[in-house]
Amino acid sequence: MAVMYGWKNKNGFTIVELLIVVVVIAILAAITIVSFNGIQNRANDTSVQSDLRINGSAIQQYFVTQSSYPVNSTQLRDTVKLKVNKSAVSTSMPNTAIYCRADDKFSLVMLSKSGKGYYYSSVIGGVAEYPSSWSNGSAQLCPDSGVLTTDTGYQGVWLRVNDAWSTWL
Repeated sequence: MAVMYGWKNKNGFTIVELLIVVVVIAILAAITIVSFNGIQNRANDTSVQSDLRINGSAIQQYFVTQSSYPVNSTQLRDTVKLKVNKSAVSTSMPNTAIYCRADDKFSLVMLSKSGKGYYYSSVIGGVAEYPSSWSNGSAQLCPDSGVLTTDTGYQGVWLRVNDAWSTWL
């Protein structure tokens, strides 16, 4: 009978090896999540900008046929047929999609889920990044239209026409 000396042959991994594998997987997962969030934020920003261009053009067409800009949510919803990709627009605070109108100009302002604000202005005829930080519950100036958003007590995604707030989306 032969006697074997030394280590016995064991199959499997040590705890240290398993921990190293888990740490490497966690690092790769973190990198993937950060990259995905950046891609998702850019997609939301692009979607919001596209919605602003399309809706801004629709409001401009309304002006050509009616000789005025829409003055209430019914005109915006039923006649202009504004459409917004709700999955790209932030709903983290009130007034994340706003229509502001003065007699001869208008602005559409939207807050993307990325946290960036964008607006379409009839004055510039295009989309630009919102020039200031988006605040909840305080007065904000709609870019290029001169309309202040001073009303409080609103919820969800809203629009402002002159001095009245009403649901849009």
